[in-house]
Amino acid sequence: MGAESSVSRTEACLERIARLDPDLRAFITVTGETALDAARTADVATREGRNTGLLHGVPIAVKDCIDVAGVRCTHGSAFFADNIATADAPVVARLRAAGAVLIGKTNMHEFAYGGTTQNAVFGGCRNPWDMTRIPGGSSGGSAVAIAAGMAEGALGSDTASSIRMPAALTGTTGLRPTGGSVSADGVLPVSPPHDTVGPMARNVGGVARIQAVILDEISAAPHGVTPAGLLCRLDDGVSGLRIAVPDDFFFSEADPGVAEAVLAAARVLEERGAHLVTSAIPGAAEVQANMMPVLFADAASFHRERLATEPETFSAGVRNRLRPGLDMTAIDYAERLRWLEAWRTRCDAFFDDEADAMITPAVPITAPVIQDDANLTFVSSRLSRFCWAWAAARAPALSVPCGFAEGLPIGMQIGSGRWQDARVLAIGHAYQQATDWHRITPDLA
Repeated sequence: MGAESSVSRTEACLERIARLDPDLRAFITVTGETALDAARTADVATREGRNTGLLHGVPIAVKDCIDVAGVRCTHGSAFFADNIATADAPVVARLRAAGAVLIGKTNMHEFAYGGTTQNAVFGGCRNPWDMTRIPGGSSGGSAVAIAAGMAEGALGSDTASSIRMPAALTGTTGLRPTGGSVSADGVLPVSPPHDTVGPMARNVGGVARIQAVILDEISAAPHGVTPAGLLCRLDDGVSGLRIAVPDDFFFSEADPGVAEAVLAAARVLEERGAHLVTSAIPGAAEVQANMMPVLFADAASFHRERLATEPETFSAGVRNRLRPGLDMTAIDYAERLRWLEAWRTRCDAFFDDEADAMITPAVPITAPVIQDDANLTFVSSRLSRFCWAWAAARAPALSVPCGFAEGLPIGMQIGSGRWQDARVLAIGHAYQQATDWHRITPDLA
């Protein structure tokens, strides 16, 4: 998010889209002309000494499950291939009000219901670090757009892992904000209690600026969270913070190279004054098994009529993942909800009493090779394994680049208690001030 003219920055992004996106497939719709018009308006304002907001003239991409007025919003599906949004989602309206230049709608897993962004309708999105590999999902297109320099920031959505997983696999930075801190109106639902829109960018500073813009101030203010506070606290550092490094499945189930990179990142934070504590939240390994059926049921409820009348219009992988949700009983659903309520209570207590934040790998492995739909459930479940805990807690979690294994990026996940988004961002920012991983970009010459 630099200081050169908005037109030149937007033109640079559009040039890279034209050159790289036929292979990467990060975008479903590119809004080049309207983006350049917005960029010219931003430059006029600059010449007149006016700044239109925190994102003045910044080229931003938007995941294609979020409404942008007058632009196609497909939800990555054949059902909505020709759907034109009639109004901006509140988060998009906030971007515009802050001066952002909306450069296009990004590719995603069909109906945001998978972790590979191998889209049967609009083409599989590819990881710019190795085009034989997936970028993760479901916000894969947004992550790839940033990693490949086709946008300076982006919006994604995250129900279980869909911002943090692709951020980790593409070497970018992504925040799942506290649940309820960002409006989900005008956004495709998957599991409404767990859905959230969130920011993605090259670094924590960019993420914080976007989050400050899209923050629902009415919801956040009672908890002491404000746009100014998110930005002012970026430089808080980590001195004196208790940062938990759990000795449970987060590291035992990670590939050795991934675990080693995250532990090395923990030592960087320790060198900057953090106190590392070995501590875990009981039950973390069980979150996925308890939340996944709820997500399945919520998603199946939303798609119930389509499943009944046009099942063949879904891709086979998404259809097969939706159908189990139709069979969930009310009793089982209620029991899972009670378990998740208890999990949130444990997380609240942990971050009140035992630690200020926790770091783990964001994803247990580096980006897998592209596979067919038959492997969708296995691949998505394994990739998202470490992300569910924060989604279930409705708590903030940030993925930041922290190294490479065999040339592929690794992400460190930083989580904390509900409404501690500023603390999570400050820890990530402190880490990026001490390291250069987020500055390394794929060679796409």
